[in-house]
Amino acid sequence: MPELYAGPGWIRTVRRSRGSVVQATHRNSFRAWLQTCFILPGAPNNMSMFMHGLFVWYSYRMKETDITIPLTGTDLNIYGVLRGDYAKPLVILCHGYGGWMNEMLLYNAARYFEKEGFASLRLSMYGGGEHSRDISASDVLTHANDMDDVVSYVKDKGAEQVALVGHSFSGLAIVYSKKQQFDAAILWDPTHTDAYKDPEAIKSIERDFLFVDKLNAYVSGKGSGYVYAKTVFDNDFPDSKEMAAKFHVPTCVVNADWSEDQQRLGKAYVNDISADAKQVIIPGSSHPFTEEGAAERLFAATVDYCREVLLK
Repeated sequence: MPELYAGPGWIRTVRRSRGSVVQATHRNSFRAWLQTCFILPGAPNNMSMFMHGLFVWYSYRMKETDITIPLTGTDLNIYGVLRGDYAKPLVILCHGYGGWMNEMLLYNAARYFEKEGFASLRLSMYGGGEHSRDISASDVLTHANDMDDVVSYVKDKGAEQVALVGHSFSGLAIVYSKKQQFDAAILWDPTHTDAYKDPEAIKSIERDFLFVDKLNAYVSGKGSGYVYAKTVFDNDFPDSKEMAAKFHVPTCVVNADWSEDQQRLGKAYVNDISADAKQVIIPGSSHPFTEEGAAERLFAATVDYCREVLLK
């Protein structure tokens, strides 16, 4: 049987049991199989290799399934996309504030993790379908409880090894989990409640935002525009430090290197969490990890930690 694996620079190597090695990018791997089977001189059993190549090409690509997850005690649902199945180690992907399941970071992460042998479930924590939660009704504790419902759901479906990944606000919410039923937590440049107390942040809200009573939200027309639900600031739950002290899941905090303050708060999580925790800094990156190669480095660090904790 050939061996198919992801390597540096999105390279796949397909090994024959007795023959040459073909390396191809994702885009050209099917073409490479054709060349291997019909063009390369002396290729043994060409038609057999061609059919086996087709099997490998289609079988390693995981199926995507729309998932609807009921939220406890409500008539609401969380909507998501499962890439793969529950038999594989599963990475649950939660977006930052105002995001959704098909944003660039989560969409590309799911495909990266597929190549590394992990299934993924990317979520829309609000919106995404009928009877979904409104962002205006979601605060950090609600967000955390909804994540717990998702984890319970996938466990009931047979997932045995589960990592919960949260970007930004979702990273903050992970440490507010009451059930903590997941096996690993990866916080991508997480928000920290200490940042809410920063005088400059408070000044920014007062200066740049207008409260719209009908929306129950602060709205800014500055730059590309921002909307923050009032519940995010008003509901006075325990702060990040207190919740981290109650958090007992192995954790990797992955910070971008754009902000020394953000890295300092990431280190605070590592120091305060009551479990094994580590910090990784992604060079040449900002909060959304959109710089050249930044997302791939983020995904690689996440995969390394998932292997370290889930597959030990």
